[in-house]
Amino acid sequence: MRSTGIFFKLILFSIILNLNLNLNLSAGVIDNRYLPQFDPMYLRKAEPVGSFDINLLAMSGERGHDQDGKKVNLPEIFGRYNLSKVALGLQKTQGINFLQPEWQILNDIYWCMEGKLQAQGVHLGIERQIAKWCAFGMQLDVLHVSSRIDFLIDPETKRILKLDQGGVLELYRALSKTNKALGLDADQWSQSGISDIDLYFRFSVIREYILKCRQVDAGIKLGTYLPSGVCRDLNNPASIPFGGNGHTGLYVELDLNFELKEDWFLGVWAQVVHRFPLKQELRMPAAGSTKPEIMTFGAETGRGEVEVGTTFGVQPFLVLRDLFDGFGVRLAYTYRHHSHDWWCDLRADKTLPVYLSKVADLTEWQSEYVTIGLIYNLWESDDERCKSVPMFYLNWDQPVGLFGDSGAASTHRAAVGIEIDF
Repeated sequence: MRSTGIFFKLILFSIILNLNLNLNLSAGVIDNRYLPQFDPMYLRKAEPVGSFDINLLAMSGERGHDQDGKKVNLPEIFGRYNLSKVALGLQKTQGINFLQPEWQILNDIYWCMEGKLQAQGVHLGIERQIAKWCAFGMQLDVLHVSSRIDFLIDPETKRILKLDQGGVLELYRALSKTNKALGLDADQWSQSGISDIDLYFRFSVIREYILKCRQVDAGIKLGTYLPSGVCRDLNNPASIPFGGNGHTGLYVELDLNFELKEDWFLGVWAQVVHRFPLKQELRMPAAGSTKPEIMTFGAETGRGEVEVGTTFGVQPFLVLRDLFDGFGVRLAYTYRHHSHDWWCDLRADKTLPVYLSKVADLTEWQSEYVTIGLIYNLWESDDERCKSVPMFYLNWDQPVGLFGDSGAASTHRAAVGIEIDF
């Protein structure tokens, strides 16, 4: 046994004995294009047990990819801000245009949007087996998220308009008045709350000493995402949803996990998510059918229905515990793909045409991550006490583009936590 404070060990033992739980991380919410809320997954024990996981997490992102897979600033994953189109949409909806007359004839007045999202919070997960073949679990995140958008005149716009200092100030005034008239005068956003709640049943078969493995665990998980997460603010384009933006979801997850030999784990999970349609107030582009304003700056607001596309995720992972003096590593690759949504116009008065097909084209996205983790056990794996002591871990989730990211944020995540495994 390594030298560890007696008091510290007694506290750990008391926590574990009171909880009577066993850790297992599972996939988590996978269908948020902004926040990586997935986790690696681990082998269960053959005997009925429970699971508990808690970690402190931090996320940050400034960049993402647009629909063409080009790396862009985070606020531009749906497209660039074109003041000409936004002003035209305002003119069609409210009959006003704050651009100077000589600027109103231009098709494009592009702005650069820079921005950043930051998140801090706690992830909580609990699972309890109610039979050898069935377990019930729940997961959620408690988060504080802040984000912002900074508007900068595109250098090409400045050149085309031949702007002097006075012209620059006038263009900024036109931008401010246009956004304010649309109810979009805020370019910063901050909110605290919880994510969607993940509730599930998992049905599994565990066999020991089969297929030349120490243990094989195969399971299927049937779960639901309860829409408890913070939703996007219709009047703040910097806002970030904490989950599925108010949509209830169902998912099916298949997993196959091998303990190749003691403390060496290899596995994979694959999940399909379906979110139910939701009627809600929406921003709708009204500038034109060819190249309307981007969806977060739509000039028209009205009742609509969103039918969310299917999300597919898969993650192979490798865990090597107790490689040296209690330290180990874990590696995972996560691929997610979301098919495009369908938007339906439910406004009572449809005199003003809106162009929802253009919005649907921007809702498909793809994202990839590599997870690198460091783990530490207080006792050696062959020590009986290690089955009743938490394992500490540090994870880093790094966005990658092996097959081409598109339409999603490149948000980094770090998490430090405790797993109880016995």
